[in-house]
This record gives sequence, structure tokens and C-alpha cells, in this order.
Amino acid sequence: AEPSRAMAAPPKHEGIRTVAVTGASGFIGSYDEPFRGVDAVIHVAAALAISAGQDPIKDMLEPSTRGTENVISALDKSGARHYVHTSSTASVANSAKRTAFTEEDWSDAKMQGGGTSSYPFAKAEAERVVWRLTKDKPYTVSCINPSMVFGRCLAKAHAKASPFVFRQALYGNDYPNYPMSVVDVRDVAIAHVEAMERPEANGKRFIVDGDDDNMLTSAIVAEAAAMFPQFAFGKSSSPDLDPKYVLKRQWDNTLSKQVLGLKYNSQANVIRETVESMTKTGWVPAKPSGATPPSKL
Repeated sequence: AEPSRAMAAPPKHEGIRTVAVTGASGFIGSYDEPFRGVDAVIHVAAALAISAGQDPIKDMLEPSTRGTENVISALDKSGARHYVHTSSTASVANSAKRTAFTEEDWSDAKMQGGGTSSYPFAKAEAERVVWRLTKDKPYTVSCINPSMVFGRCLAKAHAKASPFVFRQALYGNDYPNYPMSVVDVRDVAIAHVEAMERPEANGKRFIVDGDDDNMLTSAIVAEAAAMFPQFAFGKSSSPDLDPKYVLKRQWDNTLSKQVLGLKYNSQANVIRETVESMTKTGWVPAKPSGATPPSKL
């Protein structure tokens, strides 16, 4: 196992032996039996994208909100002492602020349609459910709000998840071009464990984001192409935004360092390890530089 990148901390909760980690948005079936007798629950699943023909309320919002209600209902009966909920910076960002967002900020997103357009609204509503239903409950509660999560893919399907832009570029497919800052998936995992174990994390939400500046997707892919000159990377068809419209720092990660003790992996390392995990395994068949990447959806 790799050593934790969390810094030294005050004494932690003792006696956490069993932890239940949810899947399927918490919406399928009951968690009463799996949660019985556990020390902690971490709820990590949520719907990310839907097709144009799907219902954003039925297929995006309800799995997130009712799924969270289902998890908390089982949590209340379980005797667990700690609960950590995976939220997102999507539930933090809003249209009114032009400086770095903090944990005090909340999304003003509205329900949209297909793809990932309804994701910010669904994530914010699910997190609101957490804070409403866990008020004054006899267990600790924390929410983790990660930015764009990159890092080592552990299965082929992961290449289609958050780090899909690299897969798209390696296949020569188009990809969106918008500002983002990234965080290593392992730092996100560490944040969940630290929030579960540290008493001072109770009742708080944490922006979990790397220390590097905001960059356009095109610049991140260009950085990957410079690291892997042997591979052909396609370009986005979307033009770059004027730099004056791109915040240098979009998220303030101070609280995650102060309370959770996080020390973030660098963006360069995260990009390198993400691409390596896709190409060395053959999950994305990268083509030699100078060749035309094969298009694949």
C-alpha cells in the first residue's frame, strides 16, 4: 500500500473496524442488512450522465436524492458512528461569484437535460438532503467535494469516466474544452478516510482539489501530449476561451489541508499516471505520433 499523503494530525477516532461503501446510487434495494453493525458508512455513488432520451428527474435527480435518503435511512438503523458523503465541487460553484469558491458557497444550478447538464443540480440537491436528514443525529457527518478527478484507471471502464478526455484525444474524437483543475483519485480516497477518522471534520464539507492552477482541457491534453510524444493526441474542435474569463484558482482547498491534513499530488503526476494507466494496459490503443488516431465512441 502507498503511504498516505495526509500530514500528521491530532488523535483520531478509535475502533473503526468495519466500513460500508455504497454503490448503485444507494437507490437499488435496501441497505439495512449490509449496514447493520458497521462502524462507518461512505456513500460514493451517483448518476453522472444520462442520454438525451432519458428523463433528467427520473434518471438523474431521483437516483441522487432518493438514493441518499435510502442510505441515510439505513444508516440511522445501523448503529454506525461515522458517515462520509461524496458530493462534488459541482454543488459549490455558482454563477454569481468571480473569485475562488469556498465551502461556504452553494450551487445555483437548475435542472437541465441530457448528458451531464443536470449533474450539478442533482449533486447539490443530494448534498442538501444529507445536511437536512443528518441534523442532530448521533454520528459524525462530512461531505467531500472533489473537483475533476483524474488518476490511475483500475479497469477499462474507468477510462470512460472522469478522465475520458484523454481517451477521447487518444482515439482522435472530439472532447469539450472548458476550464478545470484536477485532483488525484487517491487524494480523494484519502480525504474520505481522513474525514471519517478525524473528529474535527464533523459537520463540515471539504473542497478537495489539487494545488495547480485552472487550465483549459485543451492545455491539459497538450501537456499530456508533451509527456507522451510517441502517441497521437487529437484536438478539441472547441476554441479556447479568452484567458480573462478563466479563473486562475477556481477552488479554495485550504480547509482540506487544515482539517484533513491533505498534501496533494501534482497535476503533472496525475496526468502522467492517468495516461499511463490507459495505454500500458491496452485499454486505450494509443497510435504512434504522426498517425491518425482511430475514431471510436
